[in-house]
Amino acid sequence: MRSVMLAGAELEDQAEVRVTLRQGANQPPAEHVGTVIIIAEMAFVRIRSTAIIPPVEGPLDESEVLQVEILQSRESVFAERHERARGPAVLGRPPQTREGMFQALYSLALAAAAETDARRRRQIKQQFDDQADGIMLAKAKRRWILADASCRFHVGRPFDPADVDDLVQRQKFECPLQLDFDPDPVVRRDRRAREAERYQDPQLRRLRSDLSRLRRAGLDVSWPRNAQYLLVHFGVEKRSKPARFIWQPGPDGGAAVDAEANTPTAAARVAKARRLAGYRLLRQLARAPAAAGSMTQLDLFVRP
Repeated sequence: MRSVMLAGAELEDQAEVRVTLRQGANQPPAEHVGTVIIIAEMAFVRIRSTAIIPPVEGPLDESEVLQVEILQSRESVFAERHERARGPAVLGRPPQTREGMFQALYSLALAAAAETDARRRRQIKQQFDDQADGIMLAKAKRRWILADASCRFHVGRPFDPADVDDLVQRQKFECPLQLDFDPDPVVRRDRRAREAERYQDPQLRRLRSDLSRLRRAGLDVSWPRNAQYLLVHFGVEKRSKPARFIWQPGPDGGAAVDAEANTPTAAARVAKARRLAGYRLLRQLARAPAAAGSMTQLDLFVRP
């Protein structure tokens, strides 16, 4: 903790103090009330003021300081800030079970969605974050819970990532697993249990299988968060974005491959990618997955 000794008093960073400073000849001492700031073992006082940028006195010199009065310690200041940031508690006792944590987080999220006062809404969201910190819940999953609660309260239906038009912003949401709410970190990190819960949906199992198959074939493939499709990337020029194709699994075991060409520049990249051997392999995998499941790009050159 940063602190400096002045006039027999220990000035802690962020403590509230009243400092009396010696002035020039024939001038009365100057008294300042404000917050201590410690920088490079030098003490400054940010003076209480209604100005947008409050004035700062310092660095304080031992020879100029006549008296220092500690109005509020650093610990007390932080405790007050902590309480002010959260306001009255919405919940009672901290939850101890997976179901209790789930209900607690959704109760706070619904309370935030129902709150009309902006300041109180921020306080409730801070309480939400405190609970989520206890189980180390990822930021994307917190956003999902808050968005889901807001949709249920205001619209009367669950949150759908498709409501977010921007693909980049859509990646900032992730649906949490039930295991994510377990207070025991060992249970939360059980990889087999997490995969078993995550891939209960046959469509997700199919996408995971296709992802592995395309990568084994030597293709550059990604699976965007919350997406029901894969993206296949082809680099066509140096220092340029890759051409991208959307892999959408079909009901017959095959897949539909569509180009992502929503701008003239992207369309030009797609046209170049369609002349690559990797693109031809992608089309063959999409048409005949069972026969071409073990194909690689080399097969395009050695097969008759």
